[in-house]
Amino acid sequence: MDPGAALPPLKRALAVALMGDISEEARRAVLAGVTDADAVRIAVEEEDVLPLLAWRIERLGLLDAGSWRPLRHRLQIAMAVARAEADWRRRCVSHVLGALRTAGIAAVPIKGIWLAERLYPEPWCRRMGDADMVVAGEPRTILDRLAGHGIGPKSDDPAILAHACSEGDEITVYARWPGASAIDLHFRLYPDMPLTAAAEIIARAEPDACLGIEVLAPAPADHLIVVAHHLILGTAKPPWRWWLDVDLAARAVTDWHTVASRSIGWGNPAIVLIALAGAHQLFDTPLPDWIWGALAEALTPNERPVVAAALAHGAWQADRDALLVCQWRERGLGWRDRSLTRLLWPHPGFVARRLKVSSTAPGFWVKRLGFAAGRFTRAARAVALSKW
Repeated sequence: MDPGAALPPLKRALAVALMGDISEEARRAVLAGVTDADAVRIAVEEEDVLPLLAWRIERLGLLDAGSWRPLRHRLQIAMAVARAEADWRRRCVSHVLGALRTAGIAAVPIKGIWLAERLYPEPWCRRMGDADMVVAGEPRTILDRLAGHGIGPKSDDPAILAHACSEGDEITVYARWPGASAIDLHFRLYPDMPLTAAAEIIARAEPDACLGIEVLAPAPADHLIVVAHHLILGTAKPPWRWWLDVDLAARAVTDWHTVASRSIGWGNPAIVLIALAGAHQLFDTPLPDWIWGALAEALTPNERPVVAAALAHGAWQADRDALLVCQWRERGLGWRDRSLTRLLWPHPGFVARRLKVSSTAPGFWVKRLGFAAGRFTRAARAVALSKW
């Protein structure tokens, strides 16, 4: 659990440079001592945190110092591009937020857009793709209300819309402008969470403002759990940017007893434990000592070895598939159909969305078969390794 213990020296220095709660003198000493700045640049590009590192280097006045000088122009370009992307994204998100408010749809910004606007030093320091919001209502009603504001679904694939209305958890919309940023509207949350989770987040949110629009701000405990879930189960190898999100979301929490009780109540203490452990290992996230035992006591028998292996080798190496199987086999709090048939043969709209293909395209069923085979292989491996 020691911060940086499982990291090679280069990445250990990088982690210190990115930490939120560290003196400027200590950060300057680490960055000024870098001898191979290009290797650091390559590493931060892989971890998707280049704009943030460039901002810190510029703020410390190191762009013309030592090994950073040859990279000055490249770092300045990276910051300029990040600013331009963020300005356009903020305009698109602001338009959708305004339309949601006018349409009377409660919206709670979460994950990337809330992190960028509230917890990163500058909005452009956090790269992101789609923006995410928890909204109240059913997808067809939401789409009907937004249509009058020039906002529509990103995909007109009937299978994707049918999946969202029947067993999905989000619909992606965008302002019909060239190159407009997409916004994922979550009317339900992750399938392994209780069906009421989205409504609970909206009910606990407080009035606030984001991008000049009145919105509902997520409660810090709720937001941390959502960010942790996205990190651990969102992709097989999440970049450091997502681990840094957990670090920043955790630093905003003041009531850790609520985090523990709510993550246990929502059935994801293993996910939150691994996310917090990784943030602590990478960025020395300050956490109460008792939180580890409180979450560990709530683990299921098959979650324990997965968590133990993650803590021993670095939480960023956690076996995501094994955790997914544990959620599916041992938790049972989620709202999605838990049948083996649906696990291995998912809705065509789900497949089309995940593969970013049209369900009406020639050969789609071949792609669906391949997708199902991949899910079966991953599930079988996870089950075999978990000794079930």
